[in-house]
Amino acid sequence: MMQQTLSIIKPDAVSKNLIGLFFVTKLLIKMLQVLHEDANCVIVNKPAGLPTQPDKTNNRSALDIVARYLNQKAFIVNRLDRPTSGILLFAKTSNSAGKFSALFQKDKVKKNKV
Repeated sequence: MMQQTLSIIKPDAVSKNLIGLFFVTKLLIKMLQVLHEDANCVIVNKPAGLPTQPDKTNNRSALDIVARYLNQKAFIVNRLDRPTSGILLFAKTSNSAGKFSALFQKDKVKKNKV
């Protein structure tokens, strides 16, 4: 009869940090609530109080969170002030960002303020 043994692997500092980073990222992306994601973009609902992009306070921004979520650089297409909640569009490539920005500039995107 063959005997099976179970070995327990103790996590090292690197794996602990990766696990911690994973949970922090999951928690942060819940703050933003991803509404849509495809090959070109991510659309999120930004809560009030969170800056769209990094500022002089060095607080975490929506851009930081989305880039970490995507594990790549993200491109801001539209911005909202820190005290404002609402929809943000992030492009996944600079090419997509240019195309989305052109739509905003040509008023092809309808914006509603409530």
